[in-house]
Amino acid sequence: MKRRSLLVLFVIMTGAALATADDVYVPNSTVSGGGNTIPFGGQRPSSSNPNGEFTYQWWIPAASLGGKSGPITDLAVLPRQTGIHTALKCKIAMSHNTLTRPSSTFAQNLPNPVTVFPEGPWSFSVTKNAWCPFNLNTSGFVYNGRENLTIQIRFFGSKASVQGSVSYVDCWDQSITGAATRIYKYGTGTYTATSGSVTTQLGLKIRLTINAATLTGTTPTRPGDTVNLGLKSPQDAGLPYLVGTSLGTGPIPIDTRKLYLTPDDLLVITVNGYLPMIFKRYAGFLSATGQGVADIAIPNDPALVGVDLNSAFITLKASAPSGIQSISNTHSFIIHN
Repeated sequence: MKRRSLLVLFVIMTGAALATADDVYVPNSTVSGGGNTIPFGGQRPSSSNPNGEFTYQWWIPAASLGGKSGPITDLAVLPRQTGIHTALKCKIAMSHNTLTRPSSTFAQNLPNPVTVFPEGPWSFSVTKNAWCPFNLNTSGFVYNGRENLTIQIRFFGSKASVQGSVSYVDCWDQSITGAATRIYKYGTGTYTATSGSVTTQLGLKIRLTINAATLTGTTPTRPGDTVNLGLKSPQDAGLPYLVGTSLGTGPIPIDTRKLYLTPDDLLVITVNGYLPMIFKRYAGFLSATGQGVADIAIPNDPALVGVDLNSAFITLKASAPSGIQSISNTHSFIIHN
């Protein structure tokens, strides 16, 4: 395979809101449907809700996620207006569930919660009629591609810059196939509420970025060791891949996506194959099952102790946005004694 420079590919920015191989829309990507201030636009403190408290869940059937599996790296919503939503505390969690229908009890919908946004202050600036990502910057929750998904967001001390300014397109039409169900409660004490109201197929429209391309690495990571990098992207079986390693995690924007590497000198070296005895098998084709292997042969030099190495890979396809079909997670490690 003729080697192509990853550095050039990584910094392509189209500026267009393109759908990517990793984006899943529930139920669709169109700007249509009714608008609602729940949960982002109308929870400023009031007599009935003095602390601006809110608990909201999306219950999404597995069929709506198209069988995709892998780390969920971000979620986005579609605002009706431009504005800013803030909260003194915000926490977002995700969980698989096997319920045939959602429960009014939050914990039943979220049996094994994984935190994807740790509790803390939050500020969310959005633009009217544009998909606006939460920028979770995490791969903490790995969706298995088979079970239903619950996403929960909790606010305390929340408010909008203008009442209703962060009101999102909602799935009001109950005939829409694949729309998310919402479970919510607002008012005093709802930050830790145990139950709420269930409204069938009225969950906000949502876009999930599911990173089906994963990269893992072996240990130990001492000078003289070889770190094996495992590449896996089942939906990209047979496609060419390119691996890059950098000293930082960027990120580098690619159309609507992000690659968490830094465009430094090490990235240039690795993607162009300048040190093939150290960075091995950094270009090739994934197998018939969508797997591959690359290696980092760490030189036996004590001066390297403490160096932070970050690696990721992309798969290439001419018809994909920016020519890049999938972008993996970033695997990081520090060289130790």
